[in-house]
Amino acid sequence: MFVPDCPPAAAALLDRLHSRDVVIRNLFALAAGVRRTLCWNLGPETPDLPVTYEVMGFLFDRLRLMDYQDGELTHRYPAADTLELTAWMLRDATAVRRREVPDQPDLFVFEVERPDRQPLLVAWVRRPAVTGEDSPPVDFQWPWPAESAYGIDAHGKPLSPQVDHDRIHFPLTVVPVFLSANPVD
Repeated sequence: MFVPDCPPAAAALLDRLHSRDVVIRNLFALAAGVRRTLCWNLGPETPDLPVTYEVMGFLFDRLRLMDYQDGELTHRYPAADTLELTAWMLRDATAVRRREVPDQPDLFVFEVERPDRQPLLVAWVRRPAVTGEDSPPVDFQWPWPAESAYGIDAHGKPLSPQVDHDRIHFPLTVVPVFLSANPVD
């Protein structure tokens, strides 16, 4: 999946892994007290760089966010959209806290405080990176302060969590989800 012109299925898997990783690493950093993050691999420095089979290329070229198209840095890879979504959802966050889930150590739940915006919950299940997508979802329930809930996953797919008796209910997978009381707030 790191080789240029790899099979489409391998490229798609790496795109999904990279997108999930963008959310996960940012949440862990912010919960640890980091105030700002950045992505260093925006895209190649110049258009039409020859494909080289060097170690650095194998490690990082497929993890860039953008690429040149018609001489301009305009082609966005899926992780670029995920980074934009993550930045939007975490905009103005004043605190990010990881919350432990009793008896479910593989659930990762982060509460995000955002002044003048509805609270945000970000959650996923830890599973093997490559094969975890094939695992069944885990029923997730959490205290919820609003009458309604909206969600979007790290790939930009809208979700429909349920709220019942002050608790949100949602099936979690390896894909991080953003849950808020307002649509894409």
